[in-house]
Parts: sequence; C-alpha cells; structure tokens
Amino acid sequence: MTDVKADFHRIVYAESPSAARAGYTAFERKWMPRCPGVVRSLQERGEELLTFFQFPEQQWRTLRATNVIERLNEEFRRRVKTQGALPTEDAALVLLFGLVVSGQIRLRCLDGGARSPPCFVKAGGRRHDTLRFGRRSAFDGPTRIQVFPRIGLFLATRPALCCDITRAPKGIDMEVSDPAKLKAQKTYDAAADLFDARPLGFWARYGERTIERLHLKPGATVLDVACGTGASALPAAVAVGPSGRVIGVDLAEKLLTLARQKARQRGLGNVEFRQGDMTMLGYHDGAFDAVVCVFGIFFVKDMETLTADLWRMVKPGGRLAITTWGPRLFAPMYEKWNETVRALRADLVTGFNPWDRITTPDAVQRLFADAAVPDAEVRSEAGSQLIDEPDDVWTVAAGSGLRWVIEQMGPDAEQLRKAMVTWAQETRLAAIETNVIYAAATRR
Repeated sequence: MTDVKADFHRIVYAESPSAARAGYTAFERKWMPRCPGVVRSLQERGEELLTFFQFPEQQWRTLRATNVIERLNEEFRRRVKTQGALPTEDAALVLLFGLVVSGQIRLRCLDGGARSPPCFVKAGGRRHDTLRFGRRSAFDGPTRIQVFPRIGLFLATRPALCCDITRAPKGIDMEVSDPAKLKAQKTYDAAADLFDARPLGFWARYGERTIERLHLKPGATVLDVACGTGASALPAAVAVGPSGRVIGVDLAEKLLTLARQKARQRGLGNVEFRQGDMTMLGYHDGAFDAVVCVFGIFFVKDMETLTADLWRMVKPGGRLAITTWGPRLFAPMYEKWNETVRALRADLVTGFNPWDRITTPDAVQRLFADAAVPDAEVRSEAGSQLIDEPDDVWTVAAGSGLRWVIEQMGPDAEQLRKAMVTWAQETRLAAIETNVIYAAATRR
C-alpha cells in the first residue's frame, strides 16, 4: 500500500499537468495487473483529481486538500440525518445559503484568487447579487456563489460545475471578464458581419472536411467547441440525423445568432448553439460520441489541459477531432498586412499569433501526447482561398481574427483598407494560403 500511495502522490503532487498525466498513465500500467480494483476506482473519477491545474499555480496546494468540502458535507449530514433526505434540490440550496450567511460554514478566497478570471451568471437580463465575504466577492476565487431569487443559491467549487451548461436554464448566459477571452469574444462578435462572406469560404470548407473525416453515425451525440457560425456543427447535425444531437459552444454571441439562423433555414432541429467558455463546460466523462474543435484550441494558454478535458468527454469508441492552421496563414497577404499596420500603428503589430504554437504536424502530435491522448492521426493539407477581386483581402481581414486590429485603429483603418486593396490590385493577387492540419484520435 505504501508503493500505491507513493505512485498516487506522483499524480496529485506533480509539478505540471503533463507530469500529472504521465504519472496517471504510469500508475495504470503498473498497478492494473496487481490491484485492478484500485485502478478501476481511479479511472472512474481520476480526471477530477487534476482539475486544480486549471487554476493559478499558487492555488494548487489549497485545492489539493479536501478539508473545506469534507466540512461542508459533514454539516449537511448532521442537518439532514433526522429526516433522511431533503424534499427537493431547491431545499438543499436554501440550506447551504443559510449555513454560509449565518457563518456556520466559512469559505475564504484562495491565494491569488483576485487574479482568477471570474465567471458571472445572468438571468432575466440582469446579474443577480453575489455573496460577499469580508471585502471580496465569492466570485473572486474558484469557489463561487451565485444567488437566485427562486432557489436562494447556486454553488460551485470549480469552474467545471459553475458553468455546467448541460443543466443551464433557458436564458442564462455568461459575462466574460478574462482579458484574453474578452478580446476574442469582442473580435469575433465584430467580425460576425462578414464571417460568412464569400472570401471567407474556408471556414465552412474546413469545418465540413473535419466532420467528413470523423465518419459520424446516425444517432451520435457531438460537442463542437469554438463553433463559430456552425461551420462544423451544421454538417455534424446533418451526419447524425434527426435521432442524433449536436451542441455548439462559442463565446461570441453574434456568431451563434448566425449559426441558429442557418440551422433554422436548413431545417435542422437536432443542433443547439449555446454561449459558453470551452475551458469550463463541465460535461461528465464520456458524454459525447465525438468532440470537435476547429480553429479554436490555440486560443487558450494551456492547450494541453483543454485537449485532455475534451478527450475526457469522449465515449469509448468515440472520436476527438482538432483542426488548426498550418504554416504561412493568409500568405502573402499577412506579410503585407503587418508591414502596413507597422507603418500606421506599430503598437498594434504582434510578432506572435496564438496558432503559431501548433502549425506543424509534429507540434500537434506533441499536443495530443502531452494531453495523454494516444494514437493521434495527424495530417497536414495545403489549402488556399481564391481572391476574386482586390476588395476580398479587406473582407478576409475584417471577417477573421485580424478584425481586432481594425477595431483598434479608429480613423486609420480606412488608410489600412486602401493600402491593402491597392496592393492586391497592383500585385494581381489571385489567392492566399490557408494551410490546415487535421488531427483525430479514437478512445479505445
């Protein structure tokens, strides 16, 4: 038992998510022949052991402990033991509310909690009151409390539960405050007006090809994160048929509005589009036959943790598919874009893009390996987008992630537009590169 405990601690006290995954795999390999019951117990809820890696490193020590949760459970057991059970779920939440407000249960903000991205919940068009402890809201840390007039309280001890959209009531959405996520949300909400324009046909093209490679069966359930306007979710809905179900999730509500319109126009009643954060979904293990992420995985800092979480939601026999950009995205247009932006607003030029981390097959293979996703099939594909007229280069920029620069430039944006269109005309630009990398794995 001492050896089992030591190997278990190598998982829980690992220095990084990748080290924890490696320890997890080693534990299974070593102890399955000798203690299969122990390994099966770990496999049933093992993924939940690693959720604390989603928080700032200074919080890991506190989150590894279960004292707060055990104290809460102990108090609940003491309160209900005379009656056996509470009559309704609402009654449990009201009891919890009373315990916190009266001070009988105390929750404190974790170290570094003020820097954790909060997740607010709105209902009926307004944000409800939050409980406050001292000077800090319960939203400041990973333990978040949300008050609802009807039931009294909503509690979550980690983001996966806080944003469990499988049980989210109609009309509830999220207000994003993390700077990087807020930037992405605002950028693509702004780009929604041109997102489905002809020069951006690559969104639909690569979304369809991603779904084709999955060979989805009728009746399958599919989760599509960073779904945009449905480039992959809508083909998936067609593939799984009326007996199947597709859920598309994205931060940008305006993109989701377009996706819903297209679903109605095509008579697809088996697809639902929800606003949500793909890093805080909270679906249970093995919830879907397929999980898809097209041109979205690189928007998070910790791609390995997100990939592992998406993999966790795949059923045995199901598939995880991630599609990302290959090298030289939008070349030669992008090089001219940077040159022109630098001349007008040098402060807006970045030497690094999120997708630059995984623009080669080897980098994508490493991503899957670091996320403990075995036997990934990775294939690169050369691609291009035709430029039929000079104005198309501006449409591509305004309907993609480059829209952020346009929004920041103000009056200078018109100079940028004229310069890009003139360049495309003078060079007789016929196409830009849109190389892609497809990756998929099957859960055995």
